[in-house]
Amino acid sequence: MIVVSLKYVILIMRADNNGEGGIMALRALASAAVKDHSEWRATRMPLGVFGASLFYGDAVLTPAMPARKIRGR
Repeated sequence: MIVVSLKYVILIMRADNNGEGGIMALRALASAAVKDHSEWRATRMPLGVFGASLFYGDAVLTPAMPARKIRGR
């Protein structure tokens, strides 16, 4: 667990887009990094949408789970 936490802090927290973070900032950084490689153009957008859908799915499911436990189901 310590190794995963250190990797997260060292790698992910340093990846920012002018002070912004999150999946869309990482997508913007990825776009800037591979802008000269045309073979990656078709892959960037679906990966960004997939990451955003995972984020929004987590945001919807996380509050529902404690509410379900409170009701006893």
